Amino acid sequence: MKYFKRTRFDHGPMFVSINAGLWAGAIYILSHFNDQTPIFAGMSLQSENAMGIVQFLGTSGVIFGQLSGTRVLKQGMDIRDSYNIVKWSCVAVMVAFGTLIVATIVTGVITPPWSEIMLLAAGAEVGYFLVATELNFEAKRLTQDLNRRIELMMQ
Repeated sequence: MKYFKRTRFDHGPMFVSINAGLWAGAIYILSHFNDQTPIFAGMSLQSENAMGIVQFLGTSGVIFGQLSGTRVLKQGMDIRDSYNIVKWSCVAVMVAFGTLIVATIVTGVITPPWSEIMLLAAGAEVGYFLVATELNFEAKRLTQDLNRRIELMMQ
């Protein structure tokens, strides 16, 4: 049995706008894929390209998950499946930002503007972790609610 809900947790304007900005940033990083010098001074070219690819795939997955189950894409999709897509895509974005944080710490370039970039990446890590956790709890709650409804129908 599928679960449909009128309101969606992952459609908040703040989360949508931040994810769209990170998606655009990933496209910018990927547009410099063949450059000989990295965009971020403290990172190697391979680390930067890997971060850009993972960030692009993660943010694209979040956008797909946000759109699935709506009038735009896959109308009949269960909301729990959409939440799972967004949840695991958030993990991919967290890996991309983890790469940036680790590369910053390893190279030892923790001076402005790198310190601000690292703080923003750490904030994004925490934000995406909280969103993924909340989506996990909401999907479990919806499953429990659906099971309770099925039990009431069987009686």
